[in-house]
Amino acid sequence: MRQRRRRQSEGEIRDAAMELFARQGYAATTIAQIADAAGVSPRTFFRYFRCKEDVVVDSPVGYGADLAHALAERPPGEPVWEATAAALRMRTRRWQERPADAHAVVDLLTGETELAARMTGKTDEWTTALAAAARERLDPPEDTRALRARSIVGAVVACLDAAFGEWQRSPGADLDQLFDLSLETVADREDGSRGR
Repeated sequence: MRQRRRRQSEGEIRDAAMELFARQGYAATTIAQIADAAGVSPRTFFRYFRCKEDVVVDSPVGYGADLAHALAERPPGEPVWEATAAALRMRTRRWQERPADAHAVVDLLTGETELAARMTGKTDEWTTALAAAARERLDPPEDTRALRARSIVGAVVACLDAAFGEWQRSPGADLDQLFDLSLETVADREDGSRGR
């Protein structure tokens, strides 16, 4: 119940912010205006987001930890590649539930270099958290676990990025299906070939 209420409040703040960004521009919008439009105090805003940029880059406080937890909760015998992809579906669900927001974010990232840089930093944060969780699922040798985990997570995230880009260009497409296709294209085949 508490988690659901938190997501609802976070969504209301994000909705208010995106509406203000569309109406008056990102740079002209203040946190105080966002809080006022969402019917919360600026202090409450900061319980959900560290800064205005976080509203746009879709990484609320604790997002990396949430992804790492989702990966850690996957079935123990599940291959790391599949478990990582399943954890990242948390992101695809969010985008598919609110496609207009996802498209608006891309527009903002395209027009604001500060936001694009922030997005890169956020992505690094949550991929690092995800790689740490993936590392725990990998078999020895110990000296290569960190590299293998970063490689797997990096490849799965690249598949998600490719699927998202295609989804942006293909109105009505199913993001999960595009993600699956991207993952299948990159994954090793039993016969040793790569891709299709």
